[in-house]
Amino acid sequence: YEKPVTSNRKVYIINNSDTMTKEAQNSLLKVLEEPPEYVIIILIASNENKLLNTIRSRCIKINFNNLKKEEIAKYIHKNNINIEENMIVYAQGSIGKVLKIQNLKEEYKKIEELIERLDRVSLVEILNSAEVLYKNKDNIFDLLEYINILLIGTNEIKKINCVKYVEETKKRINSNSNYDMTIDWLLMNMFKECNI
Repeated sequence: YEKPVTSNRKVYIINNSDTMTKEAQNSLLKVLEEPPEYVIIILIASNENKLLNTIRSRCIKINFNNLKKEEIAKYIHKNNINIEENMIVYAQGSIGKVLKIQNLKEEYKKIEELIERLDRVSLVEILNSAEVLYKNKDNIFDLLEYINILLIGTNEIKKINCVKYVEETKKRINSNSNYDMTIDWLLMNMFKECNI
């Protein structure tokens, strides 16, 4: 660590710390065990459960409240961001999610179409129209979360019941199951649930 020059503290911010590998977290752990007295380390995480218990036990947890819908709308207007109302709901008071939604807007629209058609077309058509899921491995957890919001928002029992398959899909992906086969499993089970 470099000693601070203009103040008596040096602050390090690690954004998306929950995406670090276990190896990276273990390296960080050595620093957290005995940090220099002038160092403050801030770990920003959206899912603290992905951090090692040994890291969590050495940190003070500070929760940030979500912004109000009006504040999000004001930010969107001020920055000329063009996203739809249901996507604002998905942002859940987070500017970071708003920016992510803006970058993935086309993908979210394809997800909306997929959920809308679940009980209207054949399984083959569902699988063929789900390219958005197969090709977005890096953003799959955001897309799966959006699927859950859409399913719950339908107020249709069969579609709401599909949330359990989305949650199981997240677990399977986290445990390094074959990605394409996991998406196949999700789509087939959602189709089956909606067409019984």
